[in-house]
Amino acid sequence: MQSMTPEEAAGRPYVARWFWRLPQLAIAVGLDEEATLSLIGAGCAPGPIYAWHDGWWSALAACRGTIAPTPPEKAERYYSPSAAWDLRRAILRIREGATADGAAAANRADFARQFLACLPSVPGAEEAFPQCWRDGRLDPERARIVAEKEWATWLQGAYGVCLRLFTAQNCIRKEALAARLKRRLREADPLILLEEARDLAALILPFAPWERAQATPGLTIDALLALARLGDDLPYC
Repeated sequence: MQSMTPEEAAGRPYVARWFWRLPQLAIAVGLDEEATLSLIGAGCAPGPIYAWHDGWWSALAACRGTIAPTPPEKAERYYSPSAAWDLRRAILRIREGATADGAAAANRADFARQFLACLPSVPGAEEAFPQCWRDGRLDPERARIVAEKEWATWLQGAYGVCLRLFTAQNCIRKEALAARLKRRLREADPLILLEEARDLAALILPFAPWERAQATPGLTIDALLALARLGDDLPYC
């Protein structure tokens, strides 16, 4: 195996801090590893978020199409702790008689319902998800399509890179805050933006060292701190 670059080496403690290997995830949901992978394979929860095999694989990069869609077969795989909640929900449904596929469909439907319920109450949701509105009014059918796309993005792993805890409300709030900060970065009162940046920081993960600069925290939190000369977020300390 080739040696790690300094950036790749810096990523290892980060990934180990925020993500779980398969044995940890299986223990967290009370299943063996094979059963846990079976539920993930059915679409109840996302698969690996990061993986290591002669370099880092990231679900975010995979969603963007810059690397292979799945990690190498022998890679060390790391999962989002937030996936445990979807797996637990699936386990309860299976205990009630659902199949794994049925539990996955129910998880998706639950998320879509919560997404539609949260949209009207989250400030900035219309800016983040304009396709959910028509003529200034929330369109349930359009919103349902968007919700299913957001759930698919979670299953693909991109939101596992982003969010500490994936819920419909957190998904909407993250996108709304990020859109607002990016738009107003150079024009709004820094005190107002600082509060919004703090709220965003409470929702999102620091991102891996090689991804942060060109991802949400780098383009919002770090950019604001640099413009306002307010220090550094020190995400890896």
